Amino acid sequence: MTSLEHRPAAVSGLDDIFVLRRASPAWRLLAADHAPVIVTFIDRAFLALGARTVAEAALTEVLQDLLDVVQATGGVMPRRAQDYLAEWCGDSCGWLRRYYADGSDEPVYDLTAAAESAVAWVKSLMASRSFIGTQSRLLQVVDLLDQIAEGSQTDADERVRVLEQRREEIDAQIAAIRAGRIETLSSAEVRDRYQTLAALARGLLADFRDVKDNFRSLDRQTRERIAQWAGPRGPLLDEVLGRRHFITEAETGASFTGLYDFLFDPQRWERLQSLLQAVSAMPEVVGVDDDLPSVTRDWLAAADQVQRTIARLSSQMRRFLEEQAYAENRRIGALVHAIEAKAVAIRDKFPNTPDFMHIDEPRAEIVLPMMRTLWEAPVKQKFGDPSPAQSPSVDELDGMEELFVGQRVDAGKLRAVLASMLSLFPTGLTVAEALELEPLTEGLAELVTVLEVATEAEWLTEIDESTVDEIVLDEPGRRRMASVPRMLLEDSGEFTHDDY
Repeated sequence: MTSLEHRPAAVSGLDDIFVLRRASPAWRLLAADHAPVIVTFIDRAFLALGARTVAEAALTEVLQDLLDVVQATGGVMPRRAQDYLAEWCGDSCGWLRRYYADGSDEPVYDLTAAAESAVAWVKSLMASRSFIGTQSRLLQVVDLLDQIAEGSQTDADERVRVLEQRREEIDAQIAAIRAGRIETLSSAEVRDRYQTLAALARGLLADFRDVKDNFRSLDRQTRERIAQWAGPRGPLLDEVLGRRHFITEAETGASFTGLYDFLFDPQRWERLQSLLQAVSAMPEVVGVDDDLPSVTRDWLAAADQVQRTIARLSSQMRRFLEEQAYAENRRIGALVHAIEAKAVAIRDKFPNTPDFMHIDEPRAEIVLPMMRTLWEAPVKQKFGDPSPAQSPSVDELDGMEELFVGQRVDAGKLRAVLASMLSLFPTGLTVAEALELEPLTEGLAELVTVLEVATEAEWLTEIDESTVDEIVLDEPGRRRMASVPRMLLEDSGEFTHDDY
C-alpha cells in the first residue's frame, strides 16, 4: 500500500530524472545513435592506455581507424574524424574537452568525467566475474565506521579504552604467533580483497577527472561573475580571492590536497609501491588485474595534471584581472584626454580671460600624526611695575650671577664611565646607583649631561615615577640633594668602548 504523503517526493524525483536526461552528458552518450562506436573509441584512446590527454593527431588517427572498420562492416558514419571530434567537444555533447597545452601549438583532448562514467558503466555490464567477493566490502564498511566513530570521539576515557582494547588484541595476536598459531587469509579471501583493491584504484582515476571538472566549473562561475560586475573592484577582488581560496579549503579541495601530499611523500610512496608489488606477485591474485601495479603511475600523472590545471586557472584569472585593470586605465586616460581637449576649447573661446577657472586648494595638506606636538597648558604671564617692597636686594642680585657663569661638562668622559659601569652590570642599574659609584663633581649641569648621554645611547629604558631617588650634588663650596624619579639604565649594545 502506497501512502499519499509519498507522492510529492516521487513526482519530484521523476522531474529530476527528466532534467538529468536532458542535461547529463553521460546520458546523452548512452542514448546517442553511434554510442557503441563512441564508447569503443573513448576506451581505446583514453581508458585502455591510461592517458589523461591525447594530441589531436594521435586521437584523429585512432578515430579514423575505427571509422574505417565501421564503414567496412556496413555502418554509416560518413563524416571526417575531425568533424566528429569537434561535435563531441561542443556543448550539445560534452564528452571531450579541447585546449592548447603550455608551450605547444597543437591542440590536445581530454576526456570529461561524465563520459568516463558512462564508458565505465558500459564496461561493468560487459564484465563477467566468475568470482564475486563480498566479505572485503563488508570489512571495508566496518573499518570506515570504526574510523568515523573513533575519530569523532571527544571523550578521553572512551578513546583510551578503545586503544587499550586494541592493544590487548595485538598482544593476543603476538602471543599466538609466538606459540606457532599463525592465521593467514585463504585464497578466496585474498582474491576478494585484491578485487576490491583494484576497483578502488581504478575508480580513483575517475575521481581525478571529477575534481578537475569541479575546479573548472568554479573558475567558469568566477569569470561569469567578473564579466557581469559593474561596481567597484574592491568587493569583486574579495569575492574572487575567496573563490580561489575555496579550492583548497572546500571538502573536495581539502581531500585532494591530502591525497596529493601522500602521493608526493617519498617514504609513504615507496611503502605503497613495495606493498603493491608484493601483493600483485602473490599466486592467488594472478589473472585478476595484472596491470594494477602500473595504476600508481597513472595516479601520479592524474594528480599532477589536476595540480597544473589549478595553477593554469589561477594564472588565467590573474591575467584576466590584469586585462581589466589595463582597460580601466585606458578609460581613465581617455577621460583625462577629453577633459584636456575641452579645456583647450574653452580657453580659445575666452582669450582675454587666461584664468577661466581657479582651484582654491590645488593640493591636500598632509600632516603626519607624529608631527603634532603634545598638548601643554598655556602659561599666563603677568607684567607690571614691581613695588619697592618686592624689589630684589643687591645681595640677591649678586647670587644670581652663577646662572650666567659658563660651565663645561665633558660628555665624552661621562659616556665612557657609564659604558664601563653597564658592562659590569648586564642586568642594568639605576641612575642613582651609577652616581653612587661615580659621584657628581660638577653639580646639576653634570646630572643633566648624564641623562642626555644615557638617552642618546638608548641606555635609559624605564622611568618609574612612583619611586623617587635622592642624588647628591657635590659642587665646589656646597652640597645639595636632587630628587628625581627612579630611572633604569641598561646596555643596549649600540656603543662600544672603541666608539669613545
